[in-house]
Amino acid sequence: MTGLVRLEHKKELYSRIFERGGMVVANDPPVTRSFRSWLVQQAQLHRSTRGKQGGIAIHFAETGQQIRGRVTHLFTPVMLARCGTEGQSPDDDPKYNHTVGISAGRNIAAHLDYGTLTVMCTEPMTNSSGTTNILQVLYPFTPTTLAEGTLVGAERTITKVSGTFCWECSSHEKLTAHVFDQEGMLVRIQHAAARIVVKLAEEDGQIAVVSHETSHLNSE
Repeated sequence: MTGLVRLEHKKELYSRIFERGGMVVANDPPVTRSFRSWLVQQAQLHRSTRGKQGGIAIHFAETGQQIRGRVTHLFTPVMLARCGTEGQSPDDDPKYNHTVGISAGRNIAAHLDYGTLTVMCTEPMTNSSGTTNILQVLYPFTPTTLAEGTLVGAERTITKVSGTFCWECSSHEKLTAHVFDQEGMLVRIQHAAARIVVKLAEEDGQIAVVSHETSHLNSE
């Protein structure tokens, strides 16, 4: 009922932001079908007019319980990382109980189980010239395929599953894989042309981010 009462006001508010070239990031799910449809129309208009009309809105879910990741697939599959005391709070699923919010890596790994991307809360990150933290290579991300354990995007693939990855699979373009430990800290960097084989210590919670400078990746 609240979603219906607020619907027109929210559309007006979002429209004002879009008209000024802004983007909406909301901790608030678009609970009605009509509002979700309107948001899709605005996004399509934004792309077709190269940003002159319409706009983009990202609605994330807080991760008090990991199972909320399922719900986000009804709008934008993005989940807010747990942090601080909330990050080490109980979860109905013992797999995530008192552990997820300890680090960026653990948050991202948990969200990958539900095919969702992570947006950080207040996670500190080392400011250095080299890549040391997974957050430095996680974005931008334009989704093409979302699956349990693996997100494939136009810019990169984020995965907790070992495999062979390629760019259009007939090209000899250079690929780079950054492998991180369960805390989100860099373990190694791999380079290959056309196809890259990434072997992860999955039992230890390792995550790989495989990227190409200009084009999207596929996984086999």
